[in-house]
Amino acid sequence: MSQTLPSGSLSGKTALVTGSSRGIGADTVRYFAEAGANVVINFRNKAPRAEKLAAQLRGLGVEALVVGADLTDPASVQAMFDEVQRTFGGLDILVLNASGGMESGMAEDYALLLNRDAQVNVLETALPLLNADARVVFVTSHQAHFIRTTPTMPEYEPVALSKRAGEDALRERIPALEERGIGFTVVSGDMIEGTITATLLERANPGAIARAPRGRRQALQRRGVRRRSRPCRGRPRAGRQHPTRRRHGLVRRRVSMRPIDIEALVSVGRPALSSDGAFAVFATSRPDLAADRGVGQLWRVDLPGGAPRRLTRGVADRSPRLSPDDRTVAFLRADERGRAQVFVAPATGGEPVQVTDQPGGVTDLAWSPDGIRIAFSARVPEQGRYGTVEGRDAAAEPPRRITGIRWHANGLGYLDRPSHLFVVDAPSTDAEPFYAPAPALDAPEKRVVAAEPTRLTDGDTSWSGVVWTTDGNELLSVPDVIETDRRDLRDRVIAIAVDGGAQREVLGTATDLSISEVAVAPDGTLFLLANDVGPGGMDFVAPGVALYVLDAEGPRRLTDAGTVDLGEVGSHVSFDGADILVQDRTRGRVRLLRVTRGGEVTEVLGGDLEVNGHAVRHGRVVASVASPESFGELVLVEGREVRALTDFGASVRERGVVVPVEHEITGRDGYPVHGWVATPAGEGPFPVILQIHGGPYASYGVHVFDETQVLVDAGYAVVYSNPRGSAGYGREHGRSIRQRMGTLDFFDVMDFFDGVVAADPRLDGDRVGVMGGSYGGYMTAWVIAHDHRFAGAIVERGFLDPTAFPGSSDIGSFFGQEYVGTDPALVASQSPMAVVDQVRTPTLVLHSELDFRCPLEQATRYYAALKQQGTEAEMLIFPGEDHELTRGGRPQHRVQRFDAVLEWWRRHLPTA
Repeated sequence: MSQTLPSGSLSGKTALVTGSSRGIGADTVRYFAEAGANVVINFRNKAPRAEKLAAQLRGLGVEALVVGADLTDPASVQAMFDEVQRTFGGLDILVLNASGGMESGMAEDYALLLNRDAQVNVLETALPLLNADARVVFVTSHQAHFIRTTPTMPEYEPVALSKRAGEDALRERIPALEERGIGFTVVSGDMIEGTITATLLERANPGAIARAPRGRRQALQRRGVRRRSRPCRGRPRAGRQHPTRRRHGLVRRRVSMRPIDIEALVSVGRPALSSDGAFAVFATSRPDLAADRGVGQLWRVDLPGGAPRRLTRGVADRSPRLSPDDRTVAFLRADERGRAQVFVAPATGGEPVQVTDQPGGVTDLAWSPDGIRIAFSARVPEQGRYGTVEGRDAAAEPPRRITGIRWHANGLGYLDRPSHLFVVDAPSTDAEPFYAPAPALDAPEKRVVAAEPTRLTDGDTSWSGVVWTTDGNELLSVPDVIETDRRDLRDRVIAIAVDGGAQREVLGTATDLSISEVAVAPDGTLFLLANDVGPGGMDFVAPGVALYVLDAEGPRRLTDAGTVDLGEVGSHVSFDGADILVQDRTRGRVRLLRVTRGGEVTEVLGGDLEVNGHAVRHGRVVASVASPESFGELVLVEGREVRALTDFGASVRERGVVVPVEHEITGRDGYPVHGWVATPAGEGPFPVILQIHGGPYASYGVHVFDETQVLVDAGYAVVYSNPRGSAGYGREHGRSIRQRMGTLDFFDVMDFFDGVVAADPRLDGDRVGVMGGSYGGYMTAWVIAHDHRFAGAIVERGFLDPTAFPGSSDIGSFFGQEYVGTDPALVASQSPMAVVDQVRTPTLVLHSELDFRCPLEQATRYYAALKQQGTEAEMLIFPGEDHELTRGGRPQHRVQRFDAVLEWWRRHLPTA
């Protein structure tokens, strides 16, 4: 164990560690003694070993008391603390380390007695001795702490459940402890070879640890080589408000996530599950610096306990769809010209066969119910544009005549290549391939696909969604018609006949719904993920995305739009019999819910994770999730059991991850503000960077976040929160800043920052910086116009000039009007450009050349104003990138951006 506390820093303090005659307990008590603390060594039946350790520690010049006690015997525990009181008078640190349950010959309830009841009794008995500002630490294992979301070895499961029960029982006492000024911490770590639990586990079932699949166990570390610990987060009790909640781990793992380590961020896409639930197929994606692009393949895992294996070996394969007979997987892969096309391959693996050859690329696909055909959507460019004429570049194309109020989109460009619907016969995966013809004067072009698709739609209307009806006769899709005068976010659902293309309206705009997904249940019932935008079609602020079922009378809402938020990017539905599974965004997490057709809602998968995709068959659920220590994994859910099927996060953990600590601050008006703090190892003080998220109706989450990790590795503490206006805290929370941006959200951001900095001496409130992107760029610019404490600022891809936004942004036809209003005085009262003359903070303006969401001119106007008034400012512009640079930009650009960010902070907020 590395010593991070300076010598003498615990002089005059007294620490008791239960079960401290050997193992981690002995290491911990030595750790305290080396820092100058007097220590109490507790043992159950290893007195000689405890006395030997005490003699060694007394040689350091501290007092060491050795006390035997059976923690399951209240009288024995009371006698131990009586001796502590006689010797030292009180305690400053109590570490609840002793645990067990693997021992043979014990009663059936022994694990629960020791790991829950005894732990609570030890704490209650110690309370009269605990001094003001004392700290209580409960030591557990990763296996126990995460037992509700990540199953462990069967032999260890009863112990893990009992330890988690103990943790929960202790957490219930947090308010009472805080009222007395006593802190409470949970520290979890890996199982360590040579410790009693690992030894007894191996005795009970030789080879159990070695046989445990990699994704379902923590690494068994050799003692003295590496130990990894992490602070665990708790949630405030309902009905109680506290100025701040702080939970710090005694030991932090080494942090070393550098900018180039974005290569380790493997995401897992929406899975496909076979009809019998026997196997799943999913896609992964990660940044690759050498290729300077995102790369990934399809994987297959047999259920329930198979090892994942690569199914394809393309550069960036994605969007797998299993055929109804489970024999074939269709997916998207780029062709030789970089255009996404449909390919099919055997579900067991094999050479893929190309299905489409679309000049504009395929955007979505779906198998017909009989598995004979594949429907897809593809962008159709006007002839003569976008490479349809060999050798003609964009500069030589004819001009574009624009008559609508929308003409471009971030990440796409001009809207003159609408997405149309097609159907094509699915080729056999074992058919003979096509060969290039030999050179000849009249040689035909090489044939690429087996069948030409049938186009079902035409014109300027673009179509979103490819959904078959259960009889296979129609496709359901949502048309997007560019308006001529004002934006209308209301959508229609249209059924298109696959034979002939005839159209009929299934749902009209009179329902006032903006639709994000259309889905058909196995019995043919139509469901929607949608939000009500009102009869004017513009009420989109904090959209209450809910689940609707289409009854004969019209759409009927099944979830509460005010409290259940189904609007996270990528959210979708899946069907389990008559029930529907959906993803609910809440307090930085995304949980999986089951909704009945009567509107009853229950949780399927929750905890410290974010569900990114899911599939279900016969009650067996697979889900792609992100967590505090992994960017993406696939898990299996069966009843209450959750099993990890992959371990893509291992490479991230090897580099080192700081798990942020969760806080809730009561703001100036009594409103609770929720967020996190991530700090480097050590006691600081550290310079602090305030991070602000985009949106505004978005949120920071619990998944491992490279932006935070890289800053922490550079020596900065990072503070970030979800102020009013954010998603995941109810619709009222999100709508509270409508036409008053820069008010309640500004208060929350600053109150959270001030609260956590004041409460933690490791955070240096005199050395602070601020940064954010998109809405976070807006808020950063707003902050530095109203608060001049910050040594520097980074304003990235910001919404900075609302008056210029409507004529330049791809969402300018509605976003500003709803968020800041249209009255010039009201707009000016919420505009960073209107108060730019108040900025004195050195500012780095970061932006992307092809950002059509917050266009480049937002940055250039702001930067020019700073320079004109003499404020120190620099601007960095990334060529070829759009609004998604930090999430989906070229990997080399992402690293270069990190380098620029760190260089700016080294100049303006040095860590030394």
